[in-house]
Amino acid sequence: MSLRTRIAAILGIVLFVFLAGTGSAWALWATSATTGGTVRVANLQDACQNVTALVNASFEEPVVPNTYYNVANGNMPGWRSVDDTGAVAPIEVWKGTTEGKEPPVGNQFVELNANAPGTLFQSIATTPGQVLQWSLLHRARQGTDTMELFIGAVGTPQAADSQGQFKTSTAAWVRYSGAYVVPAGQTMTQLAFKAVATGSGDRTIGNLLDDVSFGSGPCLEIDSAAANITNPGGAYRVGDVVEYTETVTNEGSSPGLWSTYAFPLPAGVELVSSSISINGTSRTAAADSDPVDYASGSRTLTARLGAGATSSQGGSIAQGTTIVLRYRATIQASAAERTVPHAPSVEYVNDLAPNWGRTAVSPGAPISVGPAADLAVGVTANPAAVNRTSTATPVTWTIRLANNGPSATTGPVVSVTLPSGVTGSGIPSGTGFICTAFASNVSNCTYQGTLASGQAQTVSVTRNVPANPTMGASYSVGAAIASSATHDHVTSNNSASGATTVVDTQAPTAPGNVTAGPATNSTNGTQARIAWSASSDNVGVTGYRVYRDGVLAASTSSLSATVSGLTAGSTYTWTVRAVDAAGNISTASTAVSATQFNQSQYYSIQNLNSGLCVQTPYTNAVGILQQVACATAMGNQRWRFVATNDGWYTVRTSNAMGGWMIQPQTSTVPDTNNGAQAIYRDVTDAPEWAEFRPVAEADRGTWTFQIRSSGKCLDVPNASTATGVQLQQYECNTTWAQSFRLTPVN
Repeated sequence: MSLRTRIAAILGIVLFVFLAGTGSAWALWATSATTGGTVRVANLQDACQNVTALVNASFEEPVVPNTYYNVANGNMPGWRSVDDTGAVAPIEVWKGTTEGKEPPVGNQFVELNANAPGTLFQSIATTPGQVLQWSLLHRARQGTDTMELFIGAVGTPQAADSQGQFKTSTAAWVRYSGAYVVPAGQTMTQLAFKAVATGSGDRTIGNLLDDVSFGSGPCLEIDSAAANITNPGGAYRVGDVVEYTETVTNEGSSPGLWSTYAFPLPAGVELVSSSISINGTSRTAAADSDPVDYASGSRTLTARLGAGATSSQGGSIAQGTTIVLRYRATIQASAAERTVPHAPSVEYVNDLAPNWGRTAVSPGAPISVGPAADLAVGVTANPAAVNRTSTATPVTWTIRLANNGPSATTGPVVSVTLPSGVTGSGIPSGTGFICTAFASNVSNCTYQGTLASGQAQTVSVTRNVPANPTMGASYSVGAAIASSATHDHVTSNNSASGATTVVDTQAPTAPGNVTAGPATNSTNGTQARIAWSASSDNVGVTGYRVYRDGVLAASTSSLSATVSGLTAGSTYTWTVRAVDAAGNISTASTAVSATQFNQSQYYSIQNLNSGLCVQTPYTNAVGILQQVACATAMGNQRWRFVATNDGWYTVRTSNAMGGWMIQPQTSTVPDTNNGAQAIYRDVTDAPEWAEFRPVAEADRGTWTFQIRSSGKCLDVPNASTATGVQLQQYECNTTWAQSFRLTPVN
């Protein structure tokens, strides 16, 4: 492992004096030099160059089998023990949390008062003049326990070697620390911990000890490694996920405090926030109680490491301890064809000089990213919709190949797939492309040369949609990136399709032969029945819409409709439109006007030209239909309209059987000639030569009467104004001789 450590903050050249014989924790440095030898701050700089450290400083070896266990002297690496008489004594080891006393570091700690008050010691090689730091964790088992630390030449501890006595309660582990200057000529130095007194009064119970350090100080090393998760063992590419492993180890002799990893992620990679772990435990990148956070603005990942780390302060990394931080990042397009640097660092402080900071810098794990292109395809059809026709329709599909970069690529291949059912031949063509003939409806089109970043090229293919295709059918050409010389870092746009859809835009023909009039069962004139002949359509008519005076009044799939809510005596104009399944609607039919007659209402009918009224000489016998002077009280001048069929009426007097009729040529053949006479007779069998359609003349406020059998109109011969003239049928025209005014009578 390569060590890269440097001084991060220098307080200046300050003289420090070790205050021997004090039990104070932490604050053991002073800025005066009134007694003893002087120690320069520069002496602290060799913590990573001239490492001096204890063996088995946290008493983790050997692993004991029970909660309390006496390890024979000589069986615990690094440590020896004697009792208060100087005799060799076992070392009592505690395992796990017992009596509420948890191990502060690792899984084991020792009790100085074993079978008797004891002294635990270890000797290490030292360099005269070297500044060594010491630290320990002490706790009472019952009450308040007292222990004493001796540092000096190898042999029996001397009073002059005492670093102080430490009195600690059962409440918590307390750390005591200080510094020691190795005297001239002393190449071996002994560290000894002596049980002095117990709070229990029992000589075999008391003085718990753990996490002892003595040496040149903390020395953190950080090493980085990168691994391609997406393409294991392969080259790094845009879009790949890289996992960074940061291994932080304290190879010094005392804990590194406030240990904090901080690394501004370089441009070209984006943190995968869910990927962070410390020693296998998942951590979040959010600003919360977790010791890890990520500042998106500065792109800095901060991880506070070690025991006791919080969301705001780094923890303690004990000597010999290794911490593994892992996280992942996604390689971005901006990293293509360049090296992404990676040289994070860990800051920490010396436990005896908290303002004396150091920074361990990783030798780095840069990655080199290869070229990357974002190839994308799109397909458009022209036209995008075709009508269902009896002939084939040509459609051209255009395939667009684009390179969104950042790198150029050479010779990309697009695979073009035709839909089934289309006809025609020919291979795709486009500037710069060479395409193969279609095999199994697939052609491969290779772009010749280099497609630069930001460049796009097109290739087209034309085929025929067959005649009379299924309505709604879709004919889709597909395109896909088949290959590229450069890594394509976005695959979501590597395929596309474009379709033309069979639609129906042809409207049906307008309905014909529209008829309208009161429904035959509507004697009060409030319902009308409208009928028509069928429309035709290229696909098929699905329904009809009936309009009254331009407003939709009914929808139906039949060839007739009954409309309610009308007013008797009113004239309405009716039109009909046909609709097909695609929603295409025909033009309106020829408009038909019809009056809603109340069949119990009587009218006098007066010719506009002569001013005379229509009457029959008789109301209960066969007679002629003539014009005479108006006398509305007379029963033979009172007429009502009785609906027969789709706007046709018989025109009757108060005699239910008698009404208007055109004189038939025979009993079964109507007379359709001009001049055929109008008569009055029994019309209960309602032959068609007895049916009339009143047609309103809006400009005159009058009516004409069309005869169903002939299609001609009721007429006063020669526009006569003489009384007694018999009416006839004649070709419909706009003369007043065919215009009649209707006046309601009681």
